[in-house]
Amino acid sequence: MIRNSLIFVLSFALLLVVAAQVQSGPQDDGAAAAADPSEGAEYVGEAKCKKCHFKQHRSWKKSTT
Repeated sequence: MIRNSLIFVLSFALLLVVAAQVQSGPQDDGAAAAADPSEGAEYVGEAKCKKCHFKQHRSWKKSTT
């Protein structure tokens, strides 16, 4: 009987902790926002970009003419 009560209380406590974490959402320390995604990037040219980003290239090309 005591064992069942202990299991119930511990399960309920764990449920409360998980619910509190879910409700508070992800923790953001600002590091991701401060990182520059273009750091270390270099321009590779229109032809190379076009190989993987054909639709975007076609749209861009139409907007420049």
